[in-house]
Amino acid sequence: MTRLSRRRKGKGRSSKPESSPSASEPRLGPRRRVVFAAIPLAVVAGVVAFSLYRYYKIEEPARALERWAEATRTGDCDGSYEGLSSAVKEVSVVGDKENWCQIIGSSQFIGTVSVERTYRSGSKACVVARITESDESTHIKPFILVAEGGAWKIDLGATPESAGIEGCPSL
Repeated sequence: MTRLSRRRKGKGRSSKPESSPSASEPRLGPRRRVVFAAIPLAVVAGVVAFSLYRYYKIEEPARALERWAEATRTGDCDGSYEGLSSAVKEVSVVGDKENWCQIIGSSQFIGTVSVERTYRSGSKACVVARITESDESTHIKPFILVAEGGAWKIDLGATPESAGIEGCPSL
């Protein structure tokens, strides 16, 4: 065999010998590949499911406002005070529960609340509500709520501007 014919024979082939899988190297079959691909998908699905569970476990801001307004309107001092944010409870005008009970002592403190729209941004929410007073007059008011301890609380001192919630109308 001449030198030229040897080159032609080897042309297009690798100079390395082909390696065959040895018995010590595990070879993954199609089933195992699917299982290994499914593991990261299962982890991602678990994280998403847990996040949704935490998101929906907290009562919606609109329902929290309605519950607080009803407690306040009917004179349920415990329910009304519990619905206030910690920032409101620290204000000297509100102070302790007994003081709050005197403030809301009038049935005219707040009328019937009907939620119109909710804007939410992280741990803050703006709930726009129509308030119907005892004389049947109505007005629209935005309420700011903050998530505290797994529940939405009313922050009477916050304004739409200070809360920085996009879309929330000004007072």
